[in-house]
Amino acid sequence: MSRRHTRAAIHPRVGASKPPVQAQSQAIRPSVAIFVAIAVGLLVLYTYPYEKQSLPQRLMHAYLVVYAHAVGGFLWILDRSIRVDGNLITGRFSLLIVRNCDAASVIVLFLAALAAYPAKHLQRLIGAVAGLALIFFLNLVRITSVYFIGITWPDAAELVHWQVWPIVLLVLVAMGFLAWVSWAERPARLP
Repeated sequence: MSRRHTRAAIHPRVGASKPPVQAQSQAIRPSVAIFVAIAVGLLVLYTYPYEKQSLPQRLMHAYLVVYAHAVGGFLWILDRSIRVDGNLITGRFSLLIVRNCDAASVIVLFLAALAAYPAKHLQRLIGAVAGLALIFFLNLVRITSVYFIGITWPDAAELVHWQVWPIVLLVLVAMGFLAWVSWAERPARLP
């Protein structure tokens, strides 16, 4: 093989198509950048140490109180001893609903992935609504399980709350995201 042919193989002509792996890699880069920017931005807004009486801090507290009442309402169906005062749920085991009890980090990752994925706006909206409902339901199951584990096996409640459920929640939400991707990529039906 001559030197000229070797050079052509190493340096493709202008306008030649890129190898599929390289083209795919370049197509993924903007999505990754969008995902990282949205996830980091939302996590910074959520975790920022706002002043105690600032508007964001008051809104966060009000949100956590509403969340505690929603969880407490569900728990009350299962255990009539449940009472909710602010963001404190009491009964046979007490739960204080604070930041991260609302699965916000998982919500942020899910919404960032939706925003970064190349899909139609309506598909993203449907995915966001369905995903947020799924995450709320899974988190409700998580808090309920922590409550009942706390009653029957108090020493395990912290382990389940901080070690087991975060992984389970993340895996289930990732599976939900992949199911949404499969749905969003399905071929359009002909009329």
